[in-house]
Amino acid sequence: MSIRILLVSISLSMAARSQTVNSQTPASAGILGQHELLDIEQFPPQQQAERLLERAISRYQGALDQIDTRLPSWAGKLAYSKKLESLIDIAFNSSELPVRAAAVELTLVSQRIRKEPAEARTLMDQIRSNSKDRSWRLWIVGLLASRGIETDQIRWFLFEFLRDSDEETRKWSVNALAMLGTDEIIDPLLEVFGKDPSMAVRERAGCGLAETGMMTREQRRKAIPGLMRLMDDSTLNQETQAWVFQALTEISGQRLGSDRAAWHSWNARP
Repeated sequence: MSIRILLVSISLSMAARSQTVNSQTPASAGILGQHELLDIEQFPPQQQAERLLERAISRYQGALDQIDTRLPSWAGKLAYSKKLESLIDIAFNSSELPVRAAAVELTLVSQRIRKEPAEARTLMDQIRSNSKDRSWRLWIVGLLASRGIETDQIRWFLFEFLRDSDEETRKWSVNALAMLGTDEIIDPLLEVFGKDPSMAVRERAGCGLAETGMMTREQRRKAIPGLMRLMDDSTLNQETQAWVFQALTEISGQRLGSDRAAWHSWNARP
């Protein structure tokens, strides 16, 4: 299993070139300079958003602040273009939560979604009444909840759809739930990980616990006791067991493979 929803491929030529460069040697100070800011100021909003998100992904100091400052002025002016979509996908897989938050904000702005309770309620009503575009709407309400819009109400709403008969609906309910970044999503995701009839849905639950979404690393550590119980569950199939070991590895940073005794020994340490 890949614990990420999305994988970014790198060309063989780039990989070959990278072998000749010391990865520990920075190419620049990584600061958004005044000269570049003046250039960005001349761009239309779409190019401003794309350039600043590129810089945020590359961890340039000041890029995230610039995005936050400019978001209100970009309302109604951004399109969810192929380039912006690609950058947003990369940002959602960043190891930095503020970069993921920027991806959320730019998704909402480019999709013309208002960060208001009324917008969230309308989307939830549409999800209940119409299966068309349900996956997309589930994802968007998860993004709204991640920004503090009707978070509790949306959490309970998404819990309902974890039991839906449709696999895609359950899958996107899991994806959306992971974006809330609260402790309350851990136990439901563990249950899905171990019990959902769809392996695709189980995989998304493992992703949400170990890597994707908006939980901090400390929050993810709270899933370890539940993952240990799943590790010892002899009723789980081989594929799910392998995913459990991978989730434990990604959360803990320990490389103990599928050695149950080693994991128990590690977990027992004070």
